[in-house]
Amino acid sequence: MKFFEIFEIKPSFKICQNNLKKKFLELQKKYHPDNYASASDHEKTLALLNSSMINDGFEILKDDLKRAEYLLKCNKIEQNNRTNPEFLIKQMEYEDYLEENAHHLNKIEMLHKEIVQILECEIEKLAILFNQKNLVEASNKMNELIFLSKFKTKLKHRMHQII
Repeated sequence: MKFFEIFEIKPSFKICQNNLKKKFLELQKKYHPDNYASASDHEKTLALLNSSMINDGFEILKDDLKRAEYLLKCNKIEQNNRTNPEFLIKQMEYEDYLEENAHHLNKIEMLHKEIVQILECEIEKLAILFNQKNLVEASNKMNELIFLSKFKTKLKHRMHQII
């Protein structure tokens, strides 16, 4: 849980993004390698390592899915490949719909909005699972969220291709 410790945040799925960003800027200001230009080689190396760890931690903690994966990993919960069969069917329906409407911007935009709403709702469900310390179910939920997140990106990319 070193990233939570670095940012002085209680290990949790729900975190305050403003506090995270504020602490990130504070730490970067303190440990940025440019501040150690006239320091010894050892101090320069430490500053570079600290800065790199701060950046890595920020990238993980600011993103809901990366933070969830990190929390699961810290709790020694391996992500499984089990996905609810009903959701697998829904995945295929989404992919088919996109294929059938590959050149219809309005339909893709509508599906994108739907996916964004579903993703937000499912992230709230994930937050509840973490709050309940139901990490196995949180791990199961991650498969759905990863698909939704990637599919959202795929839709966005497709919209840009049409425009």
